[in-house]
Amino acid sequence: MPRKKIETTVTEEITTETTPIGETVEAKEPTESPVTAETAPVDALPDILPTADEMQNAPEPVPIEPVPEPNPPFNLIAPRQTARPSNRVITVDGRMYESRSRQADTLAEIRREIRQNRILTGNMYSVETTPSGMPFAAVMYKDLRVIIPADELIDLAPYEAKEDPRREINGVLNTMFGAEIDFIPKGVDERNELVTGSRLEAMKQLRSRFYIRPTISGQPLLLEGGLAEAKVISVSPKIVTAELFGVDTLIPAQELSWSWVADAREVFHVGDRIVVRIMKIRITDDTISLKASVRHASKDPFENIESRIHPQQNYVGTIKTEGYRTIRVTLMDNLDCFCPFPDWMHTVIPGTMVSVKVTYLNLETRRISGRILRVIQEA
Repeated sequence: MPRKKIETTVTEEITTETTPIGETVEAKEPTESPVTAETAPVDALPDILPTADEMQNAPEPVPIEPVPEPNPPFNLIAPRQTARPSNRVITVDGRMYESRSRQADTLAEIRREIRQNRILTGNMYSVETTPSGMPFAAVMYKDLRVIIPADELIDLAPYEAKEDPRREINGVLNTMFGAEIDFIPKGVDERNELVTGSRLEAMKQLRSRFYIRPTISGQPLLLEGGLAEAKVISVSPKIVTAELFGVDTLIPAQELSWSWVADAREVFHVGDRIVVRIMKIRITDDTISLKASVRHASKDPFENIESRIHPQQNYVGTIKTEGYRTIRVTLMDNLDCFCPFPDWMHTVIPGTMVSVKVTYLNLETRRISGRILRVIQEA
């Protein structure tokens, strides 16, 4: 049986409103609106609700299945994304600053030094050759590679007359590994983070400053007879090459020590700084040359030796080298005592501490002779 829709009308009561100043305003005209189960009066609801027969024959309601809520993700945090390479550094306290590589800082420093034509110092660590076969040196300045061509590192004039000058130059450069090199930067390759430099220009500037330019006293800083610190740039068995403020000088073995030096490589090393006494300076229009001595920079141990060394007395010494049927033992004050090879000693180990009896002291030849008595402590 179809359900009847009962509509009723409700007449709204006309009222009047009085304004605060006493004026009368008519209300709006009454309107009619349909009455439903939601808006009908209580006494009209029995006529609207379905009857018992209608409710009995009504189809069973279809159950509404609840919509399942979506499962929340296991990790509510957004997945971590890989950061792009950046120069930003986050500190422990949460601050942030922009970081630059050490090479970039050094390049900025080099650009300033180029404008001011200043001298920098680095250590030579490799020798390489160009595609044309010309050698060049690589010097490490802080974290930057400095390239110095051979013609800007040493004077090539002495090697031009050689049969194979490139081989001679390469051999000389290989003896300078680890040397302390002064240079003036000339150019910067920012893409490859390289710097080119010149050692010869730096040496020229040093020569002018220390050998030619007068001081307040009217004399240059370096004079004959003075002491100065030199850099060892090459060592061979009998010669040490040192740079003394822009001048390369050769120091022979007899000027290296008051005692006998069998091999200079056992005493001096590339990169060392040694104190020398300037024996002679020769200045010409183009070059400056000098003679230096390590031996005369220290006190002569044979001076007043008679008050310290007495024949037929025993002294403690250290074995240095072994010659033909002779052992050189160094006594106090770096004095050498030459002793014959004892019959009871089977092997000679440098550095072994021995007891020595001095048998002869010759002041004219500056020679001390003795005899090894026993071994105190082996090396």
